Amino acid sequence: MGHSSIARARRVSRTLVAALLGIAALTGGLVSRQITAGATTAEAPCSATFGLPALLTVRNQTAASVDVYLVDTRCNLVRQATVSGNRSTTIVSKLGNRHLVFPRGTTTPRLADKTVRSISDSVTISNRPPTVTLTSPSNGLNVAPGTNVTLSANASDPDGSIARVEFFLNGSLLATEYTAPYSISRTFTTAGSQRINARAFDNKGASTTTPDSILVVTTTTPPTTTTVPPTTTTTPPTTTTVPPTTTTTPPTTTTAPPTTTTVPPTTTLPPTTTTTVPPTTVPPGGAAGILVLYDTTGPSAGDAQTTAAIAATMAGHFGTVTTKAVSAYQSGDIGRFGQTIYIGTTFDEPLPASFLADAANPARPLLWANYNIWQVVNASPTFATRFGFVPTFFGSEPVSAIRYKGFDLPRVSIDQGLMGYTISNAALATVVGQGVTATGTIPWGIRSGNLTYVGENPFSFLSEGNRYLAFSDLLFDTLAPTRATRTRALVRLEDVDPTSDPANLRAYADYLFSRNVPFSVAVIPEYRDPVLTPGSAPIRMQDRPDFVAALQYMQSRGGTLIMHGYTHQLGNTANPFNGRTGTDYEFTTMTVDGAGNPVVVGPPPNDTIADQLARFDAGLANFAAAGLPAPSIFEFPHYIGSINSYLASRQRFATRYERITYFPGVLGGAADFSRFNGAILPYSGRDIWGAKIIPENLGYVITGITTPQTILENAARLKVVRDSVASFFYHPYLPIADLRTIVEGLQAQGWTFVAPSAV
Repeated sequence: MGHSSIARARRVSRTLVAALLGIAALTGGLVSRQITAGATTAEAPCSATFGLPALLTVRNQTAASVDVYLVDTRCNLVRQATVSGNRSTTIVSKLGNRHLVFPRGTTTPRLADKTVRSISDSVTISNRPPTVTLTSPSNGLNVAPGTNVTLSANASDPDGSIARVEFFLNGSLLATEYTAPYSISRTFTTAGSQRINARAFDNKGASTTTPDSILVVTTTTPPTTTTVPPTTTTTPPTTTTVPPTTTTTPPTTTTAPPTTTTVPPTTTLPPTTTTTVPPTTVPPGGAAGILVLYDTTGPSAGDAQTTAAIAATMAGHFGTVTTKAVSAYQSGDIGRFGQTIYIGTTFDEPLPASFLADAANPARPLLWANYNIWQVVNASPTFATRFGFVPTFFGSEPVSAIRYKGFDLPRVSIDQGLMGYTISNAALATVVGQGVTATGTIPWGIRSGNLTYVGENPFSFLSEGNRYLAFSDLLFDTLAPTRATRTRALVRLEDVDPTSDPANLRAYADYLFSRNVPFSVAVIPEYRDPVLTPGSAPIRMQDRPDFVAALQYMQSRGGTLIMHGYTHQLGNTANPFNGRTGTDYEFTTMTVDGAGNPVVVGPPPNDTIADQLARFDAGLANFAAAGLPAPSIFEFPHYIGSINSYLASRQRFATRYERITYFPGVLGGAADFSRFNGAILPYSGRDIWGAKIIPENLGYVITGITTPQTILENAARLKVVRDSVASFFYHPYLPIADLRTIVEGLQAQGWTFVAPSAV
């Protein structure tokens, strides 16, 4: 399977996880299917009609216990639960494309012949989650040490009652209140930023957590304004506000920094009559290629590495990329590289004076995003005069989308606000995108000469079709300004293994050939099922001549075979679901959390480059034994692997076709598998180890969650990138109708399908 449902911590939202790894992000109440197990229920074949939503309520009306089995779309067992007699149980499943099975008799025969008990079902609203808001403290409140602060929340439940409200400080449970008003007091003594949340639980166990509220404890009263020195213009000097720089301890979170309640005007002022020469625009070049800088201090240092790795992978589309800690910046680096990219992830990261000096007068294009631009302003008294704008501070107004080149690209509104600006000279400063708010629009990015500044981290809360596309397109302005517009498309048939139906594979190939659509086939060369079928032998491609013949037929119809792992599972245990090919993970060790979501534990056993090479070579040997050419493209199962597996894959495959997952530590230091970030590319790129990455950026159909229309809507947004590739995948054991809708819908939008080798 191309995606997983790992929960991402910190700067990647539930939406990102849904986009990158395949979880459903449900809104507006949880939809459950109420199913009654009755004594007279008849038997029927397992069918894809039994789609399972996020919550399933099973009401057992018999006296005996009932075994409930969750299976995938091919009726393969995923996991089991038991409902006692005359009881109701809610089962949580966020795996997508699952079905409910009530076997009669022993488990194995019923799963083998795909016979299940027929069930009556009706979609109802079972339990809507509660609503909760943190009413105190206000986001960005500054207090002195020793201040007693009240934490208060309002909570309500649309279809029940509130059971309790929990208050959290920096992610740790602080207190629990069981009755309204929900309020506690705490004295804060430690300087720095404190992250506060409230979580409400309803009487049925559903919960909702508030966005972060930041409380800043300072040893001195932080200033509310910092005046930029007057400029030598014929108009009165412009006084603007920059983020506070005099706190004794930098904030310790990447969440939105403190804001002020008074927002200065952001309207454009009349052009000044200054005679200062604007920054010189230098064409991209420089033998050193592209430089990506990242922060190294504070608790967000790991996120800085993964963010820089994503930027480097994207920039790899245009040339050679060097990643370097900003602390190692050397005077003149901006002039030596054709393009420099810096995404500030640590608030008030100590930036070298040489970097600030070069950034104030960049000799070549500099693309700066998010934090710390105020350090350049404070170090350069003529910044406003030279660039025609100054940043002010991050606003708190929710921004739902970024309007760029006529497209509204969605943005998660719970992300921090955008940086505000005061534009003093519109002849110098050009707005390159607008944030869409409830009351209008505000600037998203500003370009002046060689400096382009984007007022947020465009890779936080990453998801299909969202505002990362605007940032992706900005790279063309300086790295490939003459690139012609192209609209190419890719389709990949996913999770094809030796147990796949050859006739079905041929039918898919015939349809795609009829539409003049080249395609890819993600082949798992060896099928294993050691947990659910103990003692069963692996099934290799060469063991199924009809399957091999179907693959050869698909090649003759325009198919490109790629290798999708070796067994798409690991060892003889559940990792973490059932140990079966196509369901489990192969290149990381996994577990599940209390809700059944997969969680990374760490590298797999024997995680050496040599051991990983052995897995790749075993898979390639299966292709050779089946008389098939060795694939030149690889896809990691669930788009995730250990660092050593990525390094090993580079020795066997120069190209991968996927999204790539980066863990803290990929740019140096110990790997941290508790958090990660994933790259969604609108065009091909290169990972930090030099492998070419063919993009997949539209996801796939998940029954009841992701529809063909969703994929087509995100494809339309991809056109904002002047040379993009609309890429999705599809499981060929699903009905072909949805594939037809997507393929023909993309062609109607003007996309031309090409082979993966063409991108």
